[in-house]
Amino acid sequence: MQRLRRPFLAAWAALLALSCGAAPAEPEPAPPPPGDVSTGPWTRAFLRPANLIADEIVVEGPPALRVHFSARQESQRTVYSAKTTSKGFLQELTARPEAGFVELRATLDTWELVALKRITWLERPSSAPVVIRASGSAVFQSVEDGEVKKGELLEFRGDVPH
Repeated sequence: MQRLRRPFLAAWAALLALSCGAAPAEPEPAPPPPGDVSTGPWTRAFLRPANLIADEIVVEGPPALRVHFSARQESQRTVYSAKTTSKGFLQELTARPEAGFVELRATLDTWELVALKRITWLERPSSAPVVIRASGSAVFQSVEDGEVKKGELLEFRGDVPH
């Protein structure tokens, strides 16, 4: 009986080893990528280089906003939050109180945006104009011609063709 058991155990061990090394099942195919928003309609309003600085900056726009807007996050000095709202996908970057002086930096096409307290951007789910609102000692300067605008509230709008 002992002799029969050893070959059986050896065969069982070999079969087990082979099954562990078997090729994995085919992975599920990846879902198709979302539509290419980079080719969607966009405004030309922010293609001339400019600088905008204010205490708070709010940017709103259509889904293509994610391709044209970027914000720099520094986890040691800033707090980032994101949530879906009835108006769209809202993201916010604020300065950590303990971090001292912080510049919250972002770009929209060729515009450089600097907020000293908070910057928010809202990606609306459907076609919408691109709007930038800067509040609290806002200063705008065109890089090309040096034009300067100052005020407690500055607003810029770029209509998106349909």
